[in-house]
Amino acid sequence: MEKINIKLTELFDILDHDERVVAVKQYKEKLLHDKVFLNKIRQLPTLDMYSDEYLMLKQELFENPDFVAFKHYENEINLLILEINQKLKLLTDERGCNHENH
Repeated sequence: MEKINIKLTELFDILDHDERVVAVKQYKEKLLHDKVFLNKIRQLPTLDMYSDEYLMLKQELFENPDFVAFKHYENEINLLILEINQKLKLLTDERGCNHENH
C-alpha cells in the first residue's frame, strides 16, 4: 500500500506541473476575475436552454478566447483522467487479484 501511495504522490506532482493543468488553472483564474464573463455565466442557468437568448449567450461565451482555451484544456484533462482511471482499473481489477484467496 505504501508503494501505491508513493506512486500516487509522484503522479500528483507530475500533474501539478503538466502544461495542461497549469494552463487550465491560469485560464480559470483569469475568467474568475472577469466580471462581465462571470455575469454571463451566472445568467445561463436562469434561461431556457432552447431559447434564442440562451443560444446567443452561449455563442458570446465561446467568442471569448480565454473561455475557449479553458474548455480546450479542460477537455484534454478530462481525457487524461479517463485514461488514468482505465489504467487504475486494470491494476485494481478484482478478477486479476488473488490476494483475498491466500
